[in-house]
Amino acid sequence: MTHPADATARPNDALPQDVLLGIGNFTVHFHWQKDRFCHDVAFGDQPLLQSVEGTGEDVWPDSAPLQQVSVESIGERCVALGVGASGTSHFSVSVEPESCTDDACTIRFEWACRSKEAPADPRSTYQWPAEHRSLIDIAAEPSTRQDTDGTSVCLRPTSESGPTYVWAYRVTVRRPVGE
Repeated sequence: MTHPADATARPNDALPQDVLLGIGNFTVHFHWQKDRFCHDVAFGDQPLLQSVEGTGEDVWPDSAPLQQVSVESIGERCVALGVGASGTSHFSVSVEPESCTDDACTIRFEWACRSKEAPADPRSTYQWPAEHRSLIDIAAEPSTRQDTDGTSVCLRPTSESGPTYVWAYRVTVRRPVGE
């Protein structure tokens, strides 16, 4: 079941609402942090993969900044769509469930960045703690390079020619043992 919450419909002084894309017991949760949405991929209320965000001062933040996120129906599916900006660059994302069983769910993230600056370094970075590695597979598409260190994973476009950069990946989350 998907839980839409339109983050753009709010009084001017209110913080944006959380946006949830729910797929069975699996959730992509977008929540407001300072000047942008961050997100996590969770089973139930346990975040397994969390986005690493930058600040308003970063020319190229650790993850693409999103200022608006909503869940929309596209055909038979619900998809999270987001847009944002940083400096002279504009970002967009679509997050779409692809398959889901009782034990696992696959979600596809597709990002784009239109930049007037060169060189550009758009990316998505996640905290990926060792204790959750057995529960999550991240598969980068051919347009995307994936770098992993001990605690995080970074996904970025393979193409360095702009002005539009695209990167995409699939996240498969498995149900924790005993859940």
